[in-house]
Amino acid sequence: MLNETRKAKEQGNTNRQLLTYYDNISSLSSDEINVFQSNNTRDAGLDNSSSSSASSTAPHFNTNENVTETQNDAHSLSSSISPPLAPAPPPLIMNESDLQIQNAVAEKLVNEKVQIEQEKEHIEQKLKDLEEREEQINKYFVDLSCKICFISLEINNKFCDDILIKLYHDAAPVTAEYFRSICIGARGFNYENSTFHYLMPNTFIKGGKVSICTPNGNRFLDKVKKERNGFIHDKIGLLSMGVDDGTTQFFITLGPAPVLNDKNVIFGEIVQGIDMLESINKNGIRVATCGDGAASDDEVGGAGATSDDQVGGAPLDKVVIYACGEKK
Repeated sequence: MLNETRKAKEQGNTNRQLLTYYDNISSLSSDEINVFQSNNTRDAGLDNSSSSSASSTAPHFNTNENVTETQNDAHSLSSSISPPLAPAPPPLIMNESDLQIQNAVAEKLVNEKVQIEQEKEHIEQKLKDLEEREEQINKYFVDLSCKICFISLEINNKFCDDILIKLYHDAAPVTAEYFRSICIGARGFNYENSTFHYLMPNTFIKGGKVSICTPNGNRFLDKVKKERNGFIHDKIGLLSMGVDDGTTQFFITLGPAPVLNDKNVIFGEIVQGIDMLESINKNGIRVATCGDGAASDDEVGGAGATSDDQVGGAPLDKVVIYACGEKK
């Protein structure tokens, strides 16, 4: 590679020397050429006595031949030089209306694609915001599920231990929060001084009825739209409320209570203190409300008729809720 580069460089030097020589020869007159030849011949004769090799290599100029050869070399060299570039064409003169394309499909599709990408980014951001909000809501209910509500009972004028209640904030969030808001007094009232006024032995006990009246004396129904979750009253210690009764009262099961399944929603369960309710259940009722074998809708929370062997009434024990709230 280096040899080829060197050869190309030497060839370029030779071409430049030939072009210079041609220019010099062209500028000489015929007399000057004869003088130049005679001088070269004399110099060659002097050098012949000292060195035959030098004489044999001395240049001998043939004017016609050298000029012709130099012209050929100059012609070949000039032919290798690129011609000058053509001048740039003049600019086009057009109006903006001339540049408009009626059916610019590609441009429309590109713009539409850009809009789609922007909408996708907006939707992705919206989904991200919704997921963050959902996490906040879930955290709120998780925090609530760690809290325990309580009601403190006075039975036959004797203060007893608290009944602790775990609320189903995941399965019945509206009803659970409604019960909790009353326990902590967030609605302007609570369950204090309310009673457990109705007992259906081995089935349920009901209490927490708070009478709320307007300033003109009319009864106020605290209507909160409670949800349904499909849970059934199949064991002791479950808490439920009537879905549509519009009152603050609640039920605690003392055993299976299918009579409550249709119109009540289960929102919690007792985790401590069920033994006190079992004692009340064992002592029975003061006045039976049997009649034709059906308890009134007011007492059963609109749950409907009971079987013939299910009778209910006021419990024999006097049961008052003297305090309520939430365990921290």
